Amino acid sequence: MLDSLVTATETNGKKDEYGPLADDYAALLRIRRDISTYVQQAAASVETRGKLPYAAAAAPPSATVTQLPKKIIVDDTIPEKKPAKKKPEMLSNVD
Repeated sequence: MLDSLVTATETNGKKDEYGPLADDYAALLRIRRDISTYVQQAAASVETRGKLPYAAAAAPPSATVTQLPKKIIVDDTIPEKKPAKKKPEMLSNVD
């Protein structure tokens, strides 16, 4: 999907639009390959050793089992505005 956008920008768009878009697309592809490689290596590690990779094994299993998810409460009510207090009038002694 993004490939077609980059191609269309290259053929129909401006040069200053194509350059940054192509760079971002290349970076996304590189990150996708890196994540894919990591997942494959982690899966192979689990299959051969029967253990999870280092990141998941760092937490003790009992700690993750006994913890309950935290409850997040969102208060999206808008508080009523209080009427502004009027300043007392200044009395002058000038007559």
